[in-house]
Amino acid sequence: MLSPRSVSGPEVGVKLRRWSAPWAWLLGVLLLAASCGSDSGERETSKVPEAFHAADIFTFSDLPRMVATADVVVLATVAEVQPGRTVGPAGQEVQYVDTTLIPEKVLRGTVSASELTAETLQLEVYEIDWRQPGERVVAFLSISEPEANGRFHPTNSQSIFVLDAGNNLEPTVDDTFAQSFAGLSIEQFIEQISRANRAIERGNVSPEPPLGRE
Repeated sequence: MLSPRSVSGPEVGVKLRRWSAPWAWLLGVLLLAASCGSDSGERETSKVPEAFHAADIFTFSDLPRMVATADVVVLATVAEVQPGRTVGPAGQEVQYVDTTLIPEKVLRGTVSASELTAETLQLEVYEIDWRQPGERVVAFLSISEPEANGRFHPTNSQSIFVLDAGNNLEPTVDDTFAQSFAGLSIEQFIEQISRANRAIERGNVSPEPPLGRE
C-alpha cells in the first residue's frame, strides 16, 4: 500500500528512463503531446494512462543485481530541487530537474564530493515523489551521459526509496519488487546491501544488461 505522501511533486508526468539524450527528448516530446488533453495539474497516478509509463531499460527482481548495476548507492538527504539542463532542438526541448543530494552514507561506489546531483525529467512522476527538500532517501544511481556534466540519474524507476519518520523504507513506485521492501528498517536494508556487495566482490553477481542488450 502506497503512502498518502504520493500526492506531491514538481510536475505531472511520466516514468521515462534515460537511454541517450536524443531518445530522451524525442520520447519526452511525444509523451507531452499525448497528454495535452488533461484538464488537471494534480499528481494522481490514476490520471496518468498506463501507456505514458515508458519501459525501464532495467527491471530488477533481486536486490544484488540492482546493487551491481548501479554506479553509486547512497543514503542521502535531499537538499535542493531546481531546474536542470534542457535537451532537444528548438521548439521541442525537454526540461530536466536537478535534485541535490547530501550523502550520509555511501553504500556502493565512490562519491568524492560532499554532494551529488540526480537528474530526472521534469515530466517524470513517482507515486511518492522523493524530490522534496528534507526527504531522506536510499538512491541507486547511474552516471548520466557525458553531456550531463557529472550528474547521475536513478538507475530505474524501482531504485529510489524514501524513509518515513521511523526510518523505515517507503518505495516510490507501485511495483512488486520495490514494494517487497516496504516497512523494512534502514539498518536491515543496509545489511542486505552489504551482503550484496560481498557477493559482487566474490564474483557471484553481475550487473544486469540493459533491455535488448542481453
